[in-house]
Amino acid sequence: MKVLKTLNRFRVREPASAYIDRTQKMQTGIFNIPLECSRETATVTVEKPFNSKLWEHVSCSLTYRYPTFREMKEVRKLLFEDDEIVIQYHPPKEKYANVAPYCLHLWQYKDDKFKLPNFNKTPAYTYNLVLVSGKVLIVYEYEKSDEWTRVRVTSQNGWPNWYELGEVKKAIFGDDSLVIQLYNLSIYSFGQLLYYPNYDQGVDLWYSTSKIPYPEELSMY
Repeated sequence: MKVLKTLNRFRVREPASAYIDRTQKMQTGIFNIPLECSRETATVTVEKPFNSKLWEHVSCSLTYRYPTFREMKEVRKLLFEDDEIVIQYHPPKEKYANVAPYCLHLWQYKDDKFKLPNFNKTPAYTYNLVLVSGKVLIVYEYEKSDEWTRVRVTSQNGWPNWYELGEVKKAIFGDDSLVIQLYNLSIYSFGQLLYYPNYDQGVDLWYSTSKIPYPEELSMY
């Protein structure tokens, strides 16, 4: 995680309970950050969970809606170094707990043993997926490796939102699966594929047959 003192102008200092700093290094706290990509102000909470050397936790919320993928990418870039692995979870249905409205979460996992999948494969095939709302999303499904399945979801109206990604996850992987979005910036380093409209506005969902690191005892969704 970056040195958060650079964000002190956005730090919430009152009431005293809002100023969370267990490490005494200004690396935790609550911030009201104006986002350049949308002109919305996001309430961002950074905490270091107790008894954990492997996890950093960031929550991001807006007042009247969930943050978009683009907004979450901006928060990720503000708080984390480019080479750090940052994960957003779509947990199994039984583990989902909507504690705070319009709040999404980013987790940094700091174990080098976690191997990232190959980001540079091209789609094996595409299809249209009709959501419960009637909206049509384009799904680009990739060839499966021994451990990973990857799909990229795009919308005719910009980035797919949290509800839409949840429907895609349920339709393709099922309610009981654990699916992640990886906010590692190298994911977005490859160019747009010209034959796939809106490909560059897609969101990748990843499913693995091997064990994905999961903050079981730390979960706040």
